[in-house]
Amino acid sequence: MSRQKSLLPDSDLSELEDSPFHNSKGPKSDAARLREMRKRVARGGLEEVAGICHLSTQRLLPSRPKKRARIQSNSRLNETYQGIDAARQLLEQHNLTVAKLVQTMCAYDYAEQRTKEQVDFQLSRAEAEDAQNVRSWAKEIARQELLREGKQMEKYHFLNTNNNSFTLESLKDWSPNVVFAHLSEHMPYFVSLLEAFIKDGEHSSEKKEDEVPTTISFVGSMLWLKRSQRANLLAKGLTAYLYSSGVHAATINVLNRVGLGVSYKTLLGSISSLNRSCTKRFQETVSHCRSLFCWDNINFQQEPAEQRLKSPGSFESGTTATVIELHPPPGCDIEDIDKALDLDQYLASVNNAPDLKIEDVMPTLEDEKALRNEFIFETINILTDYAGDLFKKFKKINQTLRPLIRPLLPLRVSKVYPLPTLHIEQASANGNATIIEELQRITQIEKSELFKQRVLLATGDLLTVMRLLSVRDVRTLYMRTPVHIKDIHENLSYLVPFASLFHIRMTGAAAILHTHFGKPNVRPEDGPASLWRHNEVLKRKNIPINQASKYRTVQDLVFHSLSARLLDIVRIESGHESLTRFGEHLAELSDDEAWAELRRVVSNAVNCFTTPEEADTDDVLRNSMLFIRDALLFRCFITSIKCGNTAMIELILKVWAISFRGAGRTQYATELLRFRHNLVHAWPKPLCDLVLSNMLVNMTGNQNGWKETDLLQEHMNYWIKIIYKARGSNASWKWLSEISPCITVLRELATQVNTTLAPRNSNHHTTPNLQADLEALTKSLEESKVHEYNPARCLAKTLRARDVLAAGLHSLQSYNSPIDKFNKYRFGAQNPNPNEPEGMGDEDERNENTSNSQESQNEIQFNVVVDNGDGEDMDPFDFD
Repeated sequence: MSRQKSLLPDSDLSELEDSPFHNSKGPKSDAARLREMRKRVARGGLEEVAGICHLSTQRLLPSRPKKRARIQSNSRLNETYQGIDAARQLLEQHNLTVAKLVQTMCAYDYAEQRTKEQVDFQLSRAEAEDAQNVRSWAKEIARQELLREGKQMEKYHFLNTNNNSFTLESLKDWSPNVVFAHLSEHMPYFVSLLEAFIKDGEHSSEKKEDEVPTTISFVGSMLWLKRSQRANLLAKGLTAYLYSSGVHAATINVLNRVGLGVSYKTLLGSISSLNRSCTKRFQETVSHCRSLFCWDNINFQQEPAEQRLKSPGSFESGTTATVIELHPPPGCDIEDIDKALDLDQYLASVNNAPDLKIEDVMPTLEDEKALRNEFIFETINILTDYAGDLFKKFKKINQTLRPLIRPLLPLRVSKVYPLPTLHIEQASANGNATIIEELQRITQIEKSELFKQRVLLATGDLLTVMRLLSVRDVRTLYMRTPVHIKDIHENLSYLVPFASLFHIRMTGAAAILHTHFGKPNVRPEDGPASLWRHNEVLKRKNIPINQASKYRTVQDLVFHSLSARLLDIVRIESGHESLTRFGEHLAELSDDEAWAELRRVVSNAVNCFTTPEEADTDDVLRNSMLFIRDALLFRCFITSIKCGNTAMIELILKVWAISFRGAGRTQYATELLRFRHNLVHAWPKPLCDLVLSNMLVNMTGNQNGWKETDLLQEHMNYWIKIIYKARGSNASWKWLSEISPCITVLRELATQVNTTLAPRNSNHHTTPNLQADLEALTKSLEESKVHEYNPARCLAKTLRARDVLAAGLHSLQSYNSPIDKFNKYRFGAQNPNPNEPEGMGDEDERNENTSNSQESQNEIQFNVVVDNGDGEDMDPFDFD
C-alpha cells in the first residue's frame, strides 16, 4: 500500500519562504527544526536560541496571542491561566505590558517615584510584599541563568586544557583577552553583572575601562577553576608567566589555592608538553641544515648548609647549546645559504688555500682612513652626549652622514632555539667530541639528506674552538694511515668552528686594563692619566690588577676615561678656553658652516692625539695618546656590534690580530690570525659573507639591538642557573635538560605579559647621570696639562705604556714569526703547542710570558643579566 506524503501546515510554509538556517536542507527539515526551536523556547525562554543567527523572535512566536478558547475545566490551575489571559487583555487596554508592569511596580524606588507625581500615594503592604516576592523570583531566575550559561560553557570546554595542549602555538596565542572573548560570547549575563559592578565603583573612570576585560577574565577564571580544575586556560598561562619570572614553587602553590594559578605539579606536566613541542620545532629547523650551533660550559656549585658524609656539596660542569637559524647575507636569497654551505666547495677551497702573509694582516691606507672616520664619528657622538646642549643638534646629522665601508645588517628578528642541557664537561677535547655526537643525536640532523652535503658552522669561546680543532686535527692525522678509511664526517672536516665576538670583546677590555692601568700609588706627576689615577679621582672601588675583575667595572672605567680625554683634546684643538665657548662660536655660524667647523676640529684632534709619534719625548702625553687609540678601537668595536656594522668589526679584528699579540693575549691573537686566513684565503667568498652576517643576533628587531652569539649563550646560562634551576632535591641535570629548550618561549611569554599588563610608568632601568664624573676627570686632565706638549716629562720605563700595535707588528715581522708558525701548522695536526710565543727578543719574551700568566690567571668575571624586577633585562655589557 502506498504511503501518502504528509503536507506542511500553511503557517510553517509561509514562515519558511526564506529559510533562517544557513545550512537548510529543504522546507520539511526547516519546519521540523523550527518546531524544535519553539519547544526549546517553551522550556527555557528565548535565551535557548539566542546564539542562532538569522532566527528572530518574529519567526518563532506571534507578536500578539491569538484569541484563546475558554477553558472548560474548573481546576484552580486553569483558573490561574484564565486570570492571566484576562489580566493581559486588561493591560493591553491601558497600553501596558506585563514586563512594564513588573519593572515599574517591583523597582526599589517605585514608591518614591510615584510619590513625586501623586503626593497622597501610600504603598500598601500587599504591593510591597508582591514586589519583594517578584524580586526574589528574579534573583532565582538570575541564578538559573548563570547556571545555564555555565553549563553551556562547560559543555563545549572552551576554557579547558590538558597537559598535551600546552604547546608553542597555544602559549603564543595565550592572553587574558582570549578568556574574556569566550566569557563574553557564551556567558554574556555573567560578564554584564561583573561589568556593572566594576563600573559602579567609586574609583571607576574612563581611563581604567581598558582594564575591565582583564579584571573580568581573572575573576571568571578564578571562579571557573574552583568549579572545574580542567578550566585552567588562564591559570595555566599565568602560572607559566610566574615561573618564567623566577617565582618559587611554594608561591605558585599558594596562588593555586586561591584560584589564580595551577599547582606546581600541573605546571611540570605542562612544561613536559612544552618541551616536546620545542624539541619538535628545533629538530624541524635543523633538518634544513641552515643552522649555526653555539655552545658553552655551565657550572653548578651546591653548598649544603649542613654537610654530611653523603652530602658534602658538589661542583659540577655541563654544557648548554643553542641553534641559531642562519639568515642570508644582504642582497642574497635563502638558496644562497645552501651554496655557501656546500661541503665539496669548502673542502676544495681549504685544501688549495695559500699561506697567510703579513700583508693580509697589515692595515692598508683605506683601512686607516676608515678607522679615522669611525674615530671622528664616535668622538662627535661623545660631544653631543656630554659636551652640553649646544652640541646636541649635531647628533642627527652625525648619524645621517656616518661613513660606512659596507651597509649595516638589515634589521631582522633572529630565530634561536635552545637545546637540552648536557651533563658533559666541555673543557676537554674528548668532552667536545662527545658533545658533537650528542647534539647530532638530539637534533637528529644525521637523518637529513642534506647533512652529508653541507658544512656545519659552530661557534663559542676560544676554548671551545681550540678543543674542536684539536679533535679534528687528531682524527685527521689518524686517518692519514693507509689502512684507515678517510671519512669526512668522522674526522669532523665538515665542521667550521670560529670564535665568537663577545669573548674577544672581553679580551680587548682586559688588554686595555693591563696595558694602561699604570702603577698604583705613584706620584700624580708620574701617572696623571693612568686608569688607576682616574679610578681614584672618581672615588670608585679599587680594581685589583692581579685578581679577577668584573667586566662592567672595567668597561665603565675605560669609557668614562676615554670620554673625558676626548672632550679635553677637542677643547684644546678648538682654541677656546672651554667647550661652552666653542659651542657658542658654532651657534653663531650657519648649520652647514658649523658642521664643517666641528668636523674639522674633531678630525684634527683625533689625527693628532691618536698618533703616539707626535708626543716625541713627552711620555705622559704619549701614554694618553696610546690609550685614546686603543680605547677608541674598543668603543668602535662595541658600537659596531650594536648597530650591525660587520665591515668595521672585520677591520678591528684585523687590527687586534696584531695588537693582541703585543698585549700578551697570544691565544686570541693566534685565533684572529686563523680567522683572518679563513676570510682571505681558506673560505669561499659566499661562506665568508654568510659567517660575517650571522656572527650577530638581534632578538628584538630593533635598531642597535644586535649582540654577539656567545653573549646570547651567556644569557641562556644565566636564565638556566638563576631563574629556571630547580632547588633542593629537585635540582638535577634531567630537569635542566627538560627546561632549557623552553627558555626562549618562556621569556617571550614574560615579555608579552609585561608589555600588555604591566603599568605604564617610567621605572625602567636608566643610566645614572655621568656629568659629575666627566667634570672631575676633565678638571684633573686640565690641571695636569696631560694633553699639552712638554718634552721634559720623561717617565721611568715601568711607567711608560706599551705600544701594543708596534710590539705586535714587531713580533709578526721577526724571524720565525707567529705567521710562519701558523702557516706551518695551520692544520694543527703536528703542532704540539701552537700558541707558544715565538720570534721575540729577550725583553719581549719576558713581557710575553708575564702577559701569558696574566691571561690565564686574570679572567674577566661578569654577571650576564641583571633583572630589575619588572621584566626588563639590563645588559651589563651595554654602555648607553
